[in-house]
Amino acid sequence: MTTLKACPFCGRTDYLASMPWHNGGRVGYLVGCIFLNCVRPHVYGDNEIVATRTWNTRPEEDRRRALLREALDIINDCADHSHGCSRAHGENYRCRCNWVLQKETIDRIRKEVG
Repeated sequence: MTTLKACPFCGRTDYLASMPWHNGGRVGYLVGCIFLNCVRPHVYGDNEIVATRTWNTRPEEDRRRALLREALDIINDCADHSHGCSRAHGENYRCRCNWVLQKETIDRIRKEVG
């Protein structure tokens, strides 16, 4: 079985349930949080793979992670050019670590992340 992501509401992983279920003759699979003090979210699927994939799908979380990866790439590029790109490539060279491009990208990421 694929590892389940933590509950999106309480953040716990120790109260996740993954089990077969049936309702009115329909058989499938349930994945959800069973922590008593949580809102107890759950998803259903035709089988364990579908239910697990559905539970682990977090589009907003994935979007934010991609934005953070992009920001880290920029920071790493700048660290690689710690002596200044104008000295390494000539004065008219504009790369990703140029302060103007860096600030524009970071401002865009801030706006998207919120």
